[in-house]
Amino acid sequence: MKFSKRLFFRSALSLLLAVCILAGGLMLMGMTETEDKAVDTDSYAPDVSDLIPEEESILTDTTVPTPQEQLSGKFGQYLFTSEVDGKSVVNIYSAEQISDFVTRRENGEWFSLSAEDMLFIIDDTLKLFSQYDVINVTGLDGVTASYPGISFYSSEEYKNCFGGLAYGTNEYSFDLEADIWNVILARVKVLNTSVTYRGGKVFVYTDNDGSINDDNSWFLSHSVLNYFSTHETTCEALYLETLAPYDTGVFIFSGESKIEYVEQMNCGSRDAVISLYPDGLIPENLDTVKYDVDGKSVVIELWDIKGEKMVARLRLEGDTDAKEVADLEALWEEFKVYLNSADYRHVSGEEYMNSVSDYRVAVFFMGMEGLHGTNRVSALRFGADSYQDNCQLHFGGGFDEISEPCQLSGSQAISDYVNAILKDRLIQD
Repeated sequence: MKFSKRLFFRSALSLLLAVCILAGGLMLMGMTETEDKAVDTDSYAPDVSDLIPEEESILTDTTVPTPQEQLSGKFGQYLFTSEVDGKSVVNIYSAEQISDFVTRRENGEWFSLSAEDMLFIIDDTLKLFSQYDVINVTGLDGVTASYPGISFYSSEEYKNCFGGLAYGTNEYSFDLEADIWNVILARVKVLNTSVTYRGGKVFVYTDNDGSINDDNSWFLSHSVLNYFSTHETTCEALYLETLAPYDTGVFIFSGESKIEYVEQMNCGSRDAVISLYPDGLIPENLDTVKYDVDGKSVVIELWDIKGEKMVARLRLEGDTDAKEVADLEALWEEFKVYLNSADYRHVSGEEYMNSVSDYRVAVFFMGMEGLHGTNRVSALRFGADSYQDNCQLHFGGGFDEISEPCQLSGSQAISDYVNAILKDRLIQD
């Protein structure tokens, strides 16, 4: 990587970090109708205001087959817009394009994105979620995943998803930040050959001429992981030796919300890791990992562990369910005090591993003070039919998290209260 290019990229990266600070406000502004501008296809700067060409518009014809308009601009050839059932939709990659990529890969063709391309795709994806109601992306396996845009979280459809057994759609994750993260990664995996999974993280190598390939990417990712992420020092000399030949960059995806970047892998400094969007990928009022925060409320999920599906979802609002919300907030405060008290009961290793029940409950405390005075939404998971005093504390949602063993104690009072609400509300339904 030449010095001039690196200097230019650092300038672009500085611009990105400035944009990160304003990202939440910009995405909310994106929900209003704004004038679109043309894209300079030669520009690598992550200018989030110049991603969509002026001449494009959302189609209103909803006849079958749904008419689509292919966008122009940087990577616009892979974006197709339409309107379906009154919703604005953007489809990323057509079936024909995916088939072409698969064929070319099978014939040995190599695909590599530059670091500037990666920054563009990250910002472009953020803008897609603010501009469109539905974002569909097709992967190399031909499977299309569908995600709701920001507008979903203020829609009647979203509000209708909290009606007990008839809770509406269960195809969405309700995890906006994870959705954005997954779409970014899905777009990149089609256009970049060198993507490696290691240690629960995804490593995307940029500006790769093929020197990073299936033969060495796994071991290289091991060195990147231990040197830059875990800061393991036992084999530091070996890690530095492994990284020495590579003056190109790597993007590290982790936790379905975090994206980090190392501009030059052989820089020899653990401090070279830059966290992109350190304050999150989503606007502040949705910065909860799951669901929204509009005053104080409690969301209750009931999960069938064997069936791997949600059975019911309830939302208790601070205005319509004031007593229940206040009671649960008081119980949540008591639980936080208990965790740091002398009365805390430690869960043994055997009990921890055996804390399994057929049905699990997740309770999200929305708009309430989290641990250690933070404003981050907390959620407790515990057994609905057994191990009700054993719980897991999380900041997210979904089957993978809710099915984990319970490592904490002290949730019995919250469990009793929540299970009484579930029996009362679900029987009425």
